Amino acid sequence: MWLFHLIVLFPAFLAFPSLCFGPTFYARSPPNQAGQLVDVTSSRPLLPIHVTWEFPLGTWVENIAIRNDGDALVTILSSPEVYLVPTRPPHRPTLVATIPDALGLVGIAEIGIDVFYVGAGNFSTTTLTTTPGTYSIWKVDLRNVAPSAAKLSKVTDIPEAVLLNGLTVVNPVKGILLIADSGAGVVWSLDVNSGSYAIAINDTSMDPPVGTTGGINGIQISGNELLYSNFGRGSLHKIPVSRKTGQATGPAITLFESPSFSIDDFAIDFQGDVWAALNVASQLDFLPDAAATSTTSTNATTVAGTNDSSSIAGFTAAQFGTSERDLERGSIYITTTGGYTQWLYQNWTTGGTVSRVDVRSFLI
Repeated sequence: MWLFHLIVLFPAFLAFPSLCFGPTFYARSPPNQAGQLVDVTSSRPLLPIHVTWEFPLGTWVENIAIRNDGDALVTILSSPEVYLVPTRPPHRPTLVATIPDALGLVGIAEIGIDVFYVGAGNFSTTTLTTTPGTYSIWKVDLRNVAPSAAKLSKVTDIPEAVLLNGLTVVNPVKGILLIADSGAGVVWSLDVNSGSYAIAINDTSMDPPVGTTGGINGIQISGNELLYSNFGRGSLHKIPVSRKTGQATGPAITLFESPSFSIDDFAIDFQGDVWAALNVASQLDFLPDAAATSTTSTNATTVAGTNDSSSIAGFTAAQFGTSERDLERGSIYITTTGGYTQWLYQNWTTGGTVSRVDVRSFLI
């Protein structure tokens, strides 16, 4: 997600320059053993970005999940809405759900097939501030119904939350979600069947910088580890967790950290590589082996996007496509806000988008 306390964080982020499908053919630079970010300059041209759908100006597309049929479900932060965006023509979106008593939506995760959970609350994209105590988790059930007829129900309020963000599934059998709280710097666990919740992980690597609410952001389960980004610190971490409860079973590791690396959410491929959406830089970056169990540090190579783009700007999340054509192309779908500085000054040149980057050629 994002832009929390932008005026505080924005000057530092301006300094930033800059699935695997089959065997990998890229050259890997030696990792930085200190766990610091190493930018790897690629001799390859940046990959093109294909806009699947552009929403109106002033629409912040926050997060994305890919359905079993290959279409995308996206959450909107600037309004409390979930849209289905077809990834194959015609692409026109369908409004799936509107969450009551919330300004916007944050993360989304799927348990089973076509049962999605979304976070809702009062984060104002006008003032760029959060209202603690307003966050909740909702169920969006698309089983055996048209998208416009989705069944919506509240799972629970989490009044102790400061600013909920990314969601991931740690125990699909018992229905246990993990939920990042960017403002509190913790991870909540939630039993979606009973509605019971508790703090599962509280680690200093998740804390926001002093005076901000931009701490832990995107979270993804990989094996028995939880990977998570910290937007304010510009860092990526992992920590071993119980797949039954989501609680930590060991210490956290910092894979890299650089104040100018505006990592938001990210996707993990089958080989343990991370594909990171950079919000301020408007870039998709490739971090080889970041999710591999033995990895303690990693490098980053920009694959697509530029920090001066006025047409596709403000990358917030990334997920791999699931259709046959997407698998052939190595397609990653990204969500965008319309631009970091554009939201700061409320002066947009583009709406938020669902866009596609085909990465197969990057690996050949």
